[in-house]
Amino acid sequence: MLLRRSALAWALCLPVAARPGVLDWLNGGSVGRALPTHDLKFLGAAPDPLATLQLVDFWATWCAPCREAIPKLNALHRQYAPRGLSIIGVTQEKQELVERFMKTVPFHYPVGLDVEGKLHESLRIIGLPYTLFVGKDHTIVWRGVPSAINDELIERLLKDAGPRT
Repeated sequence: MLLRRSALAWALCLPVAARPGVLDWLNGGSVGRALPTHDLKFLGAAPDPLATLQLVDFWATWCAPCREAIPKLNALHRQYAPRGLSIIGVTQEKQELVERFMKTVPFHYPVGLDVEGKLHESLRIIGLPYTLFVGKDHTIVWRGVPSAINDELIERLLKDAGPRT
């Protein structure tokens, strides 16, 4: 645990461009591993149950890079939801704080509260923002940061996920 904390302190000193690989190393959620079962409390709409691919974004109101990613994720939702991509924002913060934040920053995709922090804990999420793509079979197919997501990646993952059911 001390090694992880030292690595986290070291990672925070790196330039932003160098952090994605470090966050990938610090956080869990290995590609090929099943997304742990979770019980999220959704504020507003729930995710599309027929989605062929999920983008699960771990974020917090206090995290500047997380806040910067929200407009990009909104745009990806508009563009790719009709093709089977479901975006879910996941935070451990208190409902009142998140609802207040959402009044000033619009979310066009579902936001779930990891009330007891079980999903964060089971994936060892300690660095934010952090994003996972999860296939229909609940297997993690990509992990990284929102800034690394582009159309080419989403097109490839949607193709690999197969047709929308």
